[in-house]
Amino acid sequence: MIGNMENMHGDEMSARKNGYYIYFGTTTEFLGVQKKIDNQVKILNMVCDCRKIVVPREEGNVIKSIMWRIPFGSFGRRYEYAFDQIRKNGEPDFLYIRFAPFDRKFIRFLAELRRRYGLAKIMLEIPTYPYKGELLHDITMVPFYFKDVFHRHKVKRYVDRIVTLTDDRLIYGIPTIHIMNGIIVDDIPMVSCGNESEGGG
Repeated sequence: MIGNMENMHGDEMSARKNGYYIYFGTTTEFLGVQKKIDNQVKILNMVCDCRKIVVPREEGNVIKSIMWRIPFGSFGRRYEYAFDQIRKNGEPDFLYIRFAPFDRKFIRFLAELRRRYGLAKIMLEIPTYPYKGELLHDITMVPFYFKDVFHRHKVKRYVDRIVTLTDDRLIYGIPTIHIMNGIIVDDIPMVSCGNESEGGG
């Protein structure tokens, strides 16, 4: 299983709750990441009712790519899709959001989630922390890194917990929940090794 994600329910998820796992991009672009997301949702569904919401990217072009990178620009995501899905499927008790670099629109998205669903617990997963190296390994990501630095201090206004693989107790002033990478053991087929004593006397 994915470490101790099942322990996240605790007192706050003791009754069967309704929630959403929100992430960005597409369902097929990174199959390894998608497998991890599917496993996390499977674990969450052991203790609550959790639906995936993929916030799609806007159609890009050269002009948009430049605009997304200027200081007050934001990466093109259709955040309204998440609100449409929540509206169709019921208000949440919790929202589990997979990390993307912070920018103006992402912060507005978090603020709007908090405004609309004030009683919901909002959890933001930051699996790698610090993540500076991940953003700066590609020169095209440098503008997103500096926007992330500018906006990250605002996150604690809207997020209840940071979910992380690290041992940090606080990230950006927000208490953390610790998880571990791993697999769901039940998904591994049993393999027969035969009779160990066969031919062995």
